[in-house]
Amino acid sequence: MDLALWIIAGLLAVAFLAGGTIKLSLSKEKLAAAPGGDGSRTSAPAPSRRSGFSRSWPR
Repeated sequence: MDLALWIIAGLLAVAFLAGGTIKLSLSKEKLAAAPGGDGSRTSAPAPSRRSGFSRSWPR
């Protein structure tokens, strides 16, 4: 039973990794033209944020 759960978890991980890779490789126009891609047309790029560690790091 444990082996079956590990296999399912591995397959899900591969599926999510493949989906993320495909999304990263597509242009913003193609992503917006895809079904459910309406949000990519209206959203502005996210501002970059510095982590708490980088704020305390000497400049």
